[in-house]
Amino acid sequence: MTLREELAAFYRRCGFSDTADRQACTVPVYTGCLLVPLPNIETRHIYLKYHDLHHIVTGYSTGRIGEGEVSAWELGTGSMFRHPVLGVMNLIALSTGFFLKPKRMLQAYRRGLVSSNTYDAQSRQWIDANGAARLSELKRLKLEHKNTVFL
Repeated sequence: MTLREELAAFYRRCGFSDTADRQACTVPVYTGCLLVPLPNIETRHIYLKYHDLHHIVTGYSTGRIGEGEVSAWELGTGSMFRHPVLGVMNLIALSTGFFLKPKRMLQAYRRGLVSSNTYDAQSRQWIDANGAARLSELKRLKLEHKNTVFL
């Protein structure tokens, strides 16, 4: 399937809308074991599609553990340095996963150390211009391609 088709299938499978949550003033996010309403800020709107592609590329779910894994992976890829607000959002989402499944969070972080995310302008432009590209192409470009880093 193409990136566009994969993303549409992901939204259907998860019961998400690619536009509906933009109007909400807050979004519920697990922080530790509490569901906390956080401001639905513009940064989230800009990067949400690319975050969702990270779920698809990595295979991590959208449940509490999967969100923690994606967040740990994104932190490993350097999301904090790309955009500090994204890093803070990752730390908030990671808190639940780290509390419930710390080993899985560490594995996802380590995987991120040898991968790269789609948050840079060049990657976002490529994705937006190449919606007909295959998911395998994005995986080849982003997953586990950097030199191994030991932790």
